[in-house]
Amino acid sequence: MSYHVMIVEDEYWTALDLAVEVEDRGAIVTGPFSSVSQAIEVLRGPQRPDVAILDIRLRNTEVFPVADLLMQDGIPFVFTTAYLKRHVPQRFAEAPHFEKPFMAESCVDRALALAKARSCGSRSRPGTQTDDTGSLDGPDEDAWDEDQIRDWLVKVGAFSDGKLG
Repeated sequence: MSYHVMIVEDEYWTALDLAVEVEDRGAIVTGPFSSVSQAIEVLRGPQRPDVAILDIRLRNTEVFPVADLLMQDGIPFVFTTAYLKRHVPQRFAEAPHFEKPFMAESCVDRALALAKARSCGSRSRPGTQTDDTGSLDGPDEDAWDEDQIRDWLVKVGAFSDGKLG
């Protein structure tokens, strides 16, 4: 299954690096978008992303309205930012957080693991597929394990039964 990954990032080189990593893994890039209004317009449209990568600070605004919409719709996301984790609002405390500078590979791996976990756990979502094991591939050692991803997805409402696969 090819996942749709929304990228909301206003720094050109960071956005490009993330987009290349997403495409290298066979996923589909939605964006990149450099403003909250662009991202919200897409989220209100018919094509929904499976996961999002969000830069917290976009020009003179913060991306939190986009994160709120994603959370409301049960779409997982990761933050990329120069902000320390303690500066992120409490409602997003469980979201993965990559401080700049970061390795795009690790960020994209985490985002795709969340997308895969969501597709394994969302039985009502049409067109979802799982592999035979329902397991998550996490190439780097600091990637979340399945329990951590499941707990976060339950918290944001991506699925309610708390079970993967």
